[in-house]
Amino acid sequence: MSKLEVDTIAPQSGTQVTLGESGDTITIPTGVTLDASNATTTGFSSAEVYGFSKNSSGELIITTTNGGADNISAATYATFDDVLFAASGFTWSISGANLIATI
Repeated sequence: MSKLEVDTIAPQSGTQVTLGESGDTITIPTGVTLDASNATTTGFSSAEVYGFSKNSSGELIITTTNGGADNISAATYATFDDVLFAASGFTWSISGANLIATI
């Protein structure tokens, strides 16, 4: 295996750079920070907050941030019995006493 050490990768022509080919896996090792704070990114799922609580009848209520589009107030957050920070796109169902998350 070869090792490429550079400070900048720029396209030879145009504005697109491709890393790898179809079927390849690009691994970002533990401890590496991928900083895209000044970039426009596509293809990533949005961060999501899932808040779990029960109503007065004991039924499960799941409150989400709608892929980051909605805010959850501090007062609402305080009512959650549990919270999950995950990618958006989960759907939830109950089977018997089990809560099932489907991606």
